[in-house]
Amino acid sequence: MWPSLAKTISMLCANIWSYIINKRWVFLNSEQSSTSMIVSYVVVQVINFGVNIGTNSMMLYLTDNTILSFIVATMCATIVNYTLQKKMFSNEVLNRNSLL
Repeated sequence: MWPSLAKTISMLCANIWSYIINKRWVFLNSEQSSTSMIVSYVVVQVINFGVNIGTNSMMLYLTDNTILSFIVATMCATIVNYTLQKKMFSNEVLNRNSLL
């Protein structure tokens, strides 16, 4: 229970910070966020959260090794997060670069 709670708190803080940074430097509209962009971002982060917590819980159950579980869960979640963000937000980056 405690590892999942700790991961939940840390991921929530990281996701808020990530959104603020992405909004400023990646997303096309840095002044106002479109509803669809916010919803897409939240969907990606919820999937990422599920992968991270699920993998961590599964690895803890299988190995009872907290450090190994954390590393494997973080690696899996990073790959999923990168892939989904690239797929969902690459048009935002391309559109912004074409305007520069």
